[in-house]
Amino acid sequence: MKLYVGMVEPYTYSQNFVPGSSGLDLSVVSDAEFRIRKPDGSTDTWAGTLSNQTATTLTVTYDLAATPSDIDVAGMWKFYLAMTVPAGEMRTEDWVEQVYREHGT
Repeated sequence: MKLYVGMVEPYTYSQNFVPGSSGLDLSVVSDAEFRIRKPDGSTDTWAGTLSNQTATTLTVTYDLAATPSDIDVAGMWKFYLAMTVPAGEMRTEDWVEQVYREHGT
């Protein structure tokens, strides 16, 4: 799904994760949040909801706010997922998402 400035509920942001080379058992993840750096340098944190959780897969979803405050800047956004595990916190590698302006704005 493409992300656009001003997107609000009922849209969600969702990502699927696999353990990759870390070998992490994803079934032990108890909490997760998306950590974000926007193109203007500001940062944000989105609390995720865990689902489809097994040892080898995990889906994390964030429900966008009712007001257009979550996705407020067009450009390349940098994300990573911070996961709470019994040993503390683990994080994924960074990835980027393009946020587009609505046509005509």
